[in-house]
Amino acid sequence: EISGDKQTCMLIQRMKAFKAKDFTKELTGADPMTLIRNKIAGYYAQVWEIELMNIAKAVLGVSALSGHVLDLATGKKACDEGTIYDLEQAALGDMADGLGLIVMHSMIYKDYKKLNMVEYDKYTVNGVIKQEITLPTIAGKHVLVTDSYTKDGSTYLTYLFGEGAFLSCDKNNYENQYTTDYDPETSAGVEKFYTKQGKVLHPNGLSLAVDQIAKESPTYAELGKSANYSLKFNKKNVKMGLIKSKVGTAVV
Repeated sequence: EISGDKQTCMLIQRMKAFKAKDFTKELTGADPMTLIRNKIAGYYAQVWEIELMNIAKAVLGVSALSGHVLDLATGKKACDEGTIYDLEQAALGDMADGLGLIVMHSMIYKDYKKLNMVEYDKYTVNGVIKQEITLPTIAGKHVLVTDSYTKDGSTYLTYLFGEGAFLSCDKNNYENQYTTDYDPETSAGVEKFYTKQGKVLHPNGLSLAVDQIAKESPTYAELGKSANYSLKFNKKNVKMGLIKSKVGTAVV
């Protein structure tokens, strides 16, 4: 007999409004609103990245996933050659090869370079001009180095993700997703630009406690609360892990 459970998730919606005074354009020749429109995709890419990492941190605080967290910080230890392998085995057991992306702080990346564990994969992007791209890897996993959301006080947070760690779906049926308005009275003219995006961004294998969500869309704080998640599937199928550590002693 095969049995299972079900996951519950919610649509996350985020909004942002921008405005620019006519005086800015008239006095400087700049066109800030056009610049904003051209960069709105990049803005929301950052929004969803921050949301994803907030959810990941909360999920890895769920007690049922304690084996997915390797805490070296308590003993004031730094990562070593075997740390990544130790976490993978503890989290996924015989499915330990299921994590393929590492998100780490630049200080941790520096320590791995000192351990001579950073290698580089080369890819060729075809087009009018062929461009070779070099991507760093550690223990066979691709590395994203960022100093955002990878440090908590003096503790460094290194996240590992595997394929299918998150379920995602964009809301694409807004009637007026991007709208503009013009106020001719305020400050001799103000142009306004209203934006919104919606996305399902759900940690696969867990369920969100929707009864604990106050409104139609969960807030950043609600999504960042570990108590709002519960494990529904075999924990080996949750393709994420976290290493808490210090940095190695600097050699001066």
